[in-house]
Amino acid sequence: MAQVASHLGPLLWLAGLCCLAAVYRWGGLWAPGVFAIVWQFLVLAVGSSLLVINGPYGANRVSRFLAHPLWCPFACLSYGIYTT
Repeated sequence: MAQVASHLGPLLWLAGLCCLAAVYRWGGLWAPGVFAIVWQFLVLAVGSSLLVINGPYGANRVSRFLAHPLWCPFACLSYGIYTT
């Protein structure tokens, strides 16, 4: 998995964001059509999985940006809010 993510790092982000954008645009619990009823949850799961896979294995700009120490206070605060 690490080799695939390292070779396709930016494409994984793009594909994941496209999946999430498709669910945002054509999905929804009250939207009509076969995509909203059948396919949106699969597309959402695939898009989220692609973003999560790229996190630890991808060495690209987005991963380095999210790993910057600037985000540590926000992560500590959000974890503290989550656990209380």
